[in-house]
Parts: sequence; structure tokens; C-alpha cells
Amino acid sequence: MFITRDTNPFLIVPNDSKEYTRASAHRLGLNLKERLVDAEWEPATDRLEVYDEKGNLLFTHRAFLDIIRESETSFNALHLRRLAISSEEVYPVDAEGMEKKGQFIHFNRESYLVNPHDFAGIPFGSIMHDPIVFQTVFKNGMPIVYTPEYQKPFKGPDGVDVIDPHVWAPDNQIARYFDALGVKGYNWIAMELWKERLKLKGQSLLPDDVLSKE
Repeated sequence: MFITRDTNPFLIVPNDSKEYTRASAHRLGLNLKERLVDAEWEPATDRLEVYDEKGNLLFTHRAFLDIIRESETSFNALHLRRLAISSEEVYPVDAEGMEKKGQFIHFNRESYLVNPHDFAGIPFGSIMHDPIVFQTVFKNGMPIVYTPEYQKPFKGPDGVDVIDPHVWAPDNQIARYFDALGVKGYNWIAMELWKERLKLKGQSLLPDDVLSKE
């Protein structure tokens, strides 16, 4: 989700997902004026076909398909959208959370602003130098965006101790998006198979020089 960088920010509402965006904002307790923007969908390269038990085709769907194997095997049908707004005009807001005893618990994960092509050929486990990163808290219906500060021990993928809080470790969805955008070095199937092989061997995904020795 995005908000503008104005003193009194607007909620960015894509025209193709108005109700979804408004529902996300409502869960976070946001009470902002809206700025509607157009969204352009990137042509999908994969086709998902769903059949019933008798082999009858139920429906097809064009998307960027992604396979998850880590905790359980599942598929994601992903889409890429280009919003008619500059990244310099907005802050990204992590809207993910979970319901617990009737209350929405906000995860407040970091949100990074990146140019995908800046990461062309960057190996998994590299240090991200001077990244643009934000976190957000909410008070009285307003978002408060800040740049987080970190203290040792820094935690990397799989909770291992690392020497820097910003380690480039794209998950399966980011790898799939980068592959779809044609970013050099991101064959998502090869990357996921590489991860699986290392995990089956009990090896770390990170290079030794980013692991903390303290």
C-alpha cells in the first residue's frame, strides 16, 4: 500500500483495486483522503488451468506463476502493475497483519523502495548499501513513517546473525517479479532450486563473509 509524502498524506487507491485498498486501510485504522491513480498490468506469460476431479476445465487464468516448496507446496498467481505515480511521491506501507482475538495485529515489516534493475547481477546474500527503507506506525487514523534504526545482533534470512541489517535475500515472489521484468541474473526457477538444494544439505543460503563471527 502507498501513501503520499504530503504533510497530510493521501491514500493511493488504484482504480482496479479500490475496495481491496480501502479494506486494507480500514484494518490499519487509517482515515485519509484518497488519490485515485490508474494501473497498467504487465502482460502475463503463464497460464493456470484448473480442473475438477473428473477432468473438466473449470477456468484458466493468465498470470506469473510461482511455486512455493518451503513449508508446503503451493502456487501463487502473481501480477505486475505499474501505477501512474512516481516513487518519489509516495511512501510504501506494509499492510500485512493477522487477526488475533478479534484484533488486527500489524506486522510492521520494513518496506524498501528499489529500482529492480539496480540489482541486476547482484548475488543473493550481498549487503545492500544505503537502502531506502521505511516502517510505519499508526496514531489517531494517521500514518507515522520513519526510517528504522538497528542494533546488534542483526538477523538475516532464517534468523542467522549477520554483519549488516540489510542483506539482499529476495524471496520467491521477488525473484519471480524480477524475472518477469527481465532483470539480469534472476531466473526464478534456477534460484528456487538452488535454495532448495542448499536447504536439503543443511547449508546456509548466505556467503560466509556476511555471517557474523561475534
